[in-house]
Amino acid sequence: MASKPETTFTSSVHRHLPKDLHHEKMCNPYRGGTADCWYSGLKDLWVEYKFEVLPKRDTTLVPIDLSELQIEWLGSRYCEGRDVVVIVGCKEGGVIFTNLQWNFPLTKKDFQMRLMTRQQIAKWIVERTGGPP
Repeated sequence: MASKPETTFTSSVHRHLPKDLHHEKMCNPYRGGTADCWYSGLKDLWVEYKFEVLPKRDTTLVPIDLSELQIEWLGSRYCEGRDVVVIVGCKEGGVIFTNLQWNFPLTKKDFQMRLMTRQQIAKWIVERTGGPP
C-alpha cells in the first residue's frame, strides 16, 4: 500500500532528526483535531503536517487544509502557551507556520520565498525543542 504524500513528507523530515530526539505520531480515534506529531526535547513541540501541490500561478494562495477541529485544537493549545506549529510540505520542501500564521495562507510566490529544505526543517525542530534531553 502506497503512503500518502503527507506521511512521506513527514518521514522525509524525520530522517534528518537525531535518533535520540523523541517524537511520537499522535492518533486518537475518539477525538479529532490533535496535532500529527509530538516532539519532546528540552521543550515540547506539537506539529500538524500538511502536504500540498503548489498552484501554477504565483498569485494563487497555497491552501492550508486544516479541519475545524484541527484549527480549534491548535488555537486552544497556542492560547495555553504551548508550542504548536503547522508545517506545509510540497515536493520542493516546506514552510513552517508559527504563532497562528496558519490562519493566513500565503501566495505561491510568498510560500516559495519561505521554503525550507527537509533538512532545514529538521534542524529547526531540533533547535525549537532544545535538542534531545
